[in-house]
Amino acid sequence: MCIRDRYQRRVRGQPTIIMNVLVRNVVRRRIIIPSPIVRTNLGLSSFHKSRLALSDAKKNRPISPHVSIYKFPLPAMSSITHRFTGLGLTAGFLGFGLYSLVAGPASVPILVASIKLQPVLLALSKFLISFPLVYHYLSGLRHLFWDLTGQGLDSLHNINRLTVAMWVTSATIALALSLVSF
Repeated sequence: MCIRDRYQRRVRGQPTIIMNVLVRNVVRRRIIIPSPIVRTNLGLSSFHKSRLALSDAKKNRPISPHVSIYKFPLPAMSSITHRFTGLGLTAGFLGFGLYSLVAGPASVPILVASIKLQPVLLALSKFLISFPLVYHYLSGLRHLFWDLTGQGLDSLHNINRLTVAMWVTSATIALALSLVSF
């Protein structure tokens, strides 16, 4: 009787192969070769049979759906936006600093002057700088207010209202700053 036949396991009349890595050491060449083996219920204790049944049950469980199908609540979206604006501000300021180090300090005014020559690019770049800055600042103030007073945390409706008001205020201030010429 072959080892493979001995360890063959039948479920619903069909042989199933469960891939386990069995490391064999070939004596002459001393090569480690992974090879699949087939497990069986033959000669197993009831404890091992129950563990085997549990592992088979776990394989048939449905997979959790991807995060893209969930509808996040407004406070979660606000928190995610706060984190991304912080990362964007850090990356932007670090990028300008590295650009100044590599190209020299005189290159930054030249870059700003070239952006000023194109009004659409100027307004867009002002908005891309001002919105994360304003939103991150207002979000930080909101959390500071919540930490110090605890007001506004009594209902989800109040939190949602404050979140929407913060987004609208941030967009309005950022739009105003991007259209101002200075």
